[in-house]
Amino acid sequence: MMALRMARLRRTLGISQSMDNNCLSVLYRHENPEAAALLLMADLCTMDSAFHDGITGQIARIGAQGVKIDAGNSNFLLSVVRAVQPCDEVETMLAVQMGAIHASTMMMARRLNHVENIPQQDAAERALNKLARTYAVQMEALKRYRTGGQQRVIVEHVTVNAGGQAIVGAVTAGGGQVKSDVNPARPTERLFLAPRCTAQTKRTGLPCQAPAVNGWTVCRMHGAHGGAPSGPGNGMWRHGGRSAETILIRRLGAALSRMACDVGNDS
Repeated sequence: MMALRMARLRRTLGISQSMDNNCLSVLYRHENPEAAALLLMADLCTMDSAFHDGITGQIARIGAQGVKIDAGNSNFLLSVVRAVQPCDEVETMLAVQMGAIHASTMMMARRLNHVENIPQQDAAERALNKLARTYAVQMEALKRYRTGGQQRVIVEHVTVNAGGQAIVGAVTAGGGQVKSDVNPARPTERLFLAPRCTAQTKRTGLPCQAPAVNGWTVCRMHGAHGGAPSGPGNGMWRHGGRSAETILIRRLGAALSRMACDVGNDS
């Protein structure tokens, strides 16, 4: 019941502004101005009266159209702050900035629809793009500030096909994506960071300095992964004189010849 009464009180809360003798005065349109001020401080999430007075004065001046005070624009900014529901003074200031950027974006969109020449169109288009990007950056900044710069991924449904594996438990990822050490503008930078080949060139006698193959100290031109693998599929079968069986037979014949010579000498 108390929450319903507070909600009704917030709906009737507003500010009216008057400029007398170049002095800005902010008045609350409510039967109980003190309660309205306290509710506004709660909406701004502050207990500091100086912060309340300062941010309220800034909102009043931001909503002004030139030298004319516009209470409607200022009340709109307050509605934006209430919609954001700030948790501290920093979020309150960011919400006010977001409301101001949104108002400026709409103003530039209106100007873009009423341009009379190409230079005016280009200027309004550039300003509109900058304001739209600024608003998106502010939304991301508010999200990072509230989450502490961490991202949490919650997996609610997992489908595992035949032969697959699934991880059961909470899956979290902190700090967003892992930043790579390689500059995306220089995709070949990994080659410059790779270990160098230690072999010497025949022409100059200096180290090769080419990128070494992973797991080797030399490059492909100096023997990395060189030669065919051993086995019957990569034998020298042109004449059979270099096969393993032929070499073994020659070695056995030589051994038998030496044994026969030794027997003849003993006799």
